[in-house]
Parts: sequence; C-alpha cells; structure tokens
Amino acid sequence: MLCKSCGNFVEKYSVFCRFCGAKQAAQTVLRDFEIQNGVLIKYKGRKKNVVIPDGVRAIWFEAFKDCKFIKSVTIPLSVSFIQSEAFGGCTALEEITIPSLLERIGSEAFNMCTSLKSISIPFGIEHIYWGTFRNCTSLKSVTFPDSVMTISHHAFENCTALESISIPNRVTDIGWAVFKNCTSLKSVTIPDSVMTIWRCAFENCTSLESISISDSVREIQIGAFSGCTSLTEVSVRDIEFKLESTAFKDCPLDPDSKKALEKYSIYDKE
Repeated sequence: MLCKSCGNFVEKYSVFCRFCGAKQAAQTVLRDFEIQNGVLIKYKGRKKNVVIPDGVRAIWFEAFKDCKFIKSVTIPLSVSFIQSEAFGGCTALEEITIPSLLERIGSEAFNMCTSLKSISIPFGIEHIYWGTFRNCTSLKSVTFPDSVMTISHHAFENCTALESISIPNRVTDIGWAVFKNCTSLKSVTIPDSVMTIWRCAFENCTSLESISISDSVREIQIGAFSGCTSLTEVSVRDIEFKLESTAFKDCPLDPDSKKALEKYSIYDKE
C-alpha cells in the first residue's frame, strides 16, 4: 500500500510510514493483533465482532483462546491454516465465517465454544482432528464437505444440541468417542466407506432410536453404542464383522435387532 502523506510504499501491517513517519489510519485496527510474517500470533483487542485483516495466512496456537467476549469472527480468504486451540474457550462465540480456501483446522481449535450454533466446513479440509469441536454444547448443525476422510477421536464429544449428522462418503473410521454424549442426536447416516466404529463412538446418545450398519463395516468396538437408551432398532445386512462385548450395552434393542446381532461370536449376550 502507499502512504497517504508522502506516497511511498508502506509494508502491509505497518502502523507508521518508514519514510515520513506518518501514521497509517487504515492500519490502526492492527493494534488489536500481533502478526508476524503473516501469522496471527495473538488477538489483543476487546471487540465483540472481530474481522481478521486480509493477508493473514495462519491463525496460531491459542491466538484467541479464552476471549470470552467475542461474539463473531470473520476470517479472510487468505487464511489457510487454523492451529490447535486457536479459538478454545471462546464461550460467547456464536458465528464464525470460515474461508473457502482453508486447508486445515487443528485439534481442539473450537473446544468449549459453548455458544457456537452451526459450522460449515469448507471443501478441501480432509481431516477433522482430535477434539476440534468438543464441548460445543449449542452446536446444532454441522455441514461436512466430501473432501473429509477422517473424523478423529472426541471431535464432537459433548455436543449436546447436535441433532443429526451425515458422515461423508470418504470416511473409513468413526473415531473414539467422536459423538459421545451427543444427547440430542436422533439421526446418523453412516456411509458405505466406514470400516470401523471405534469404542464409545456414540456412547450415551440417548435420543438415537435406530442405526443402519453399512456393508463396509468390519468392526464395532467396545461401548460404541452403549448407553443409547432409546436405541431399539439396528439394521444389519448379511455380512461378517467383529462385534465387541458391550458395544450395545444398555440399549433396549427389539427382538429382531438382538437376534441379528447375536450371530456374532463375541456379542455380549448377557
């Protein structure tokens, strides 16, 4: 950009012109941000509605952590990387605009964002890392792109307002405790790509009434659906898979579902 006083070139994010010393009015907002080499290291402001400056390439570890006053964040298209715990503990955050060119969201990036109501993950994201949206207790809807291949452990644990989920067609594993304690979850679509449902994946999803096990599934681990106290119907096709003990513990399965599952040798029949 050019200095409005002397016309010389001023580097992006500079507060003063290095030629004439004039203050760059358009850059005063940058006082709120610590930015190094295009990386937003720390937010230092007190605004409720934050607009991250264009040109920032990455949001660093804990950059906004525990900023409990922030209600909305707009992230520019230039950002390709959100580091772990970047927005962790932003308990008032209701809305976040995620750029379409984002390549990665780190583990626990939005952990404890208890006011966040919805999230749309852009195409290009391949991995949902450990605990990314854990404890987002107001989160009602999540939109996944087809690019997602893995949903790691605890990613949506304790998202008690989440009502439905459609898992993308490239996902092969549903991770450990991914949807544990999602007590409002009523509908889950498991694609034919899924091979393993890890332990406690849907534990205590007390509103879940039915589930269809796809042809691709080869293993359902310990406690995967334990404590799903409304789960009465499990649809199982005539396939072979490993069903571990207590996978459906405390589920009031109907006779047909129970019979369909009992053929598997390690099914807990007690």
